[in-house]
Amino acid sequence: MPQMVIIPFFENASQIVPNCQTYPKHKTALAMLIFYHKWVEYFGDRDYAVRGMLQKVMITWGVEKKISHRGFSLDGVLYQDRVIIGRAETKELIWVWQGYEHKISESSLTHELVHLALMAKNGSFDADHEGHKYRGWTMAHSAMIMDTKSMLRGFNL
Repeated sequence: MPQMVIIPFFENASQIVPNCQTYPKHKTALAMLIFYHKWVEYFGDRDYAVRGMLQKVMITWGVEKKISHRGFSLDGVLYQDRVIIGRAETKELIWVWQGYEHKISESSLTHELVHLALMAKNGSFDADHEGHKYRGWTMAHSAMIMDTKSMLRGFNL
């Protein structure tokens, strides 16, 4: 361990898992399918940019939270030296803390996938979320995350 595992139903998507509890590939695949379903419900995907991103995403699951030396809160306020549970590293790579009790719904997977989806659609991760420095992230994106997490909980993910 760690081990790279191909995620089924997505052509070139993969995850790097630190142990056998984080996360079986079928659970990650289902979480990604739910994310995409909710994305299309909220925002559409006529050009299949988000679907294309999901086809090649790599998720690195972490067992420890990290410190970010600089970033933005959900409301767009700049911070320094804060504990984080996820980060969009590149347009196809995210790091996500595994969450409590090995539940994907308790991780930041959905949040980080929104960053990648915005990059695929708009060419920007929109690092300040609902702030006004970057464009893309709206209150609807935050609502979609909550709706998606609720559905993930319904599937006991």
